[in-house]
Amino acid sequence: MTASLEVRPAQDSETPATPVFATPIRHPSAWTVAISARRRITRSTSLRPFVEEIRRQVEDGRGFVLLRGLPVEDYSKDDLGLIFWGIGTHLGRGLSQSVMGDRLGHVKDFSREDPGARAYRNKQELSPHTDSCDLVGLLCLRNAQAGGGVSRLTSAISVHNALLAENPDVLAALYRGYVRHRRGEEQPGELPYTPYRIPVYSNVEGKVSVRYVRSYIKAGEAAAGRPMGAAERAIIDTFEAVTKRPELMLEFTLQPGEAYFINNYTILHARTAFDDGDAPDDARRHLLRLWLDTPVRPVHPYIRSRGILPVAGRTPSFDWSSITAVRH
Repeated sequence: MTASLEVRPAQDSETPATPVFATPIRHPSAWTVAISARRRITRSTSLRPFVEEIRRQVEDGRGFVLLRGLPVEDYSKDDLGLIFWGIGTHLGRGLSQSVMGDRLGHVKDFSREDPGARAYRNKQELSPHTDSCDLVGLLCLRNAQAGGGVSRLTSAISVHNALLAENPDVLAALYRGYVRHRRGEEQPGELPYTPYRIPVYSNVEGKVSVRYVRSYIKAGEAAAGRPMGAAERAIIDTFEAVTKRPELMLEFTLQPGEAYFINNYTILHARTAFDDGDAPDDARRHLLRLWLDTPVRPVHPYIRSRGILPVAGRTPSFDWSSITAVRH
């Protein structure tokens, strides 16, 4: 028996909507650039307080922490991977990040070899988004040869506050949610998109969380047979414009030996495009990535994701051209 993959509209009734959190959120996670603080932890810090401080900041602080001082020049690439993985295991369980089953992701530009490579394997600019896990970690091994790759972090909670004050109708639509495309990494027999709406914002037990990737929404709605019209695109445009406000978007460039961990439910992350020129593979921009499974807060069941299950013989590559002009 084979599964049918016919295009059909998602049923709104399949997604239980959560109530809009209708008052301003007063919490350290609702930060602006002017008040954001990055915790710096050096190589001399012992492991237990080091890990506990990361956990405190990402779970109930501003939602992110910047680490400095890992002497990348003293270790091989494999050893650095083991060190970063070891830190991650004290925070949560490492998850598969693609159909390849990679639990330690390599953020590099593979678009020369694979023009359809997924976001973490190409060099394009990435707009503010979230990943498929609870916590995200990135460690810089090497920067781009010709520049770019600036990291960007935005408090999704501050964005929520701004929308509540300025565009409550937009906020309500984001709570209703959208179908998301699975970018060719669905399991055998699954539809290429979610058969239910996934909320951009949701409120569970008074905790507001976010889940968002613009291109997956646009492609998912199109694949489900209802391409987004001008009014629907305007909702997403308004949301994304707020995420990019200079007072809300923190920008910095990770240097070799620096890393960050973020709460994937309160922080939207992004990067600028980068260019390695004609550099060979072993000289290209290279970051290590962790997707960690750790219950940091109660969340809507449709936004809780435990990575991407491996599929034998598949790679994280997809041709978006038949669905949308925007790839992520």
